[in-house]
Amino acid sequence: MDVLKILGFIIAIAALYALFEYLNNWSLKRYKYEFYSVSNLAQVIVGYWIIYFGNNIYTKALKAHGDLLNGQLLIAIGVIVVLIVIYRNFKAVALFEALLLTLLELLICIPLAIGAFIVLIVLVAALSETKPVYVINN
Repeated sequence: MDVLKILGFIIAIAALYALFEYLNNWSLKRYKYEFYSVSNLAQVIVGYWIIYFGNNIYTKALKAHGDLLNGQLLIAIGVIVVLIVIYRNFKAVALFEALLLTLLELLICIPLAIGAFIVLIVLVAALSETKPVYVINN
């Protein structure tokens, strides 16, 4: 049963990839604009990360009766980063298509942001070159 779940997951990911490639090619031919480019997706993902960490800082400061401005500024910066992508999408494509494709882009970036953050943590841990510490004089 686990093999079927893994196989179904791989097929679903491949189908999503094919859908995004089709939508990219369609928007590139029709509007000369690529919706699901690496730069757009990376910008939305980084915006989501900034919003997430700004929210964490804000809630911790709220509980500790500390400075709320740091979290609020991070949330505002993250929202501005995401709004820039939304603005570019609506500027390049017709209204209805831009609305649908932007909503799809914003929704698909949520699990991508979580997965990219996990990959980032694993990469930092793997590249940190931690070495064991030996105690000589015990």
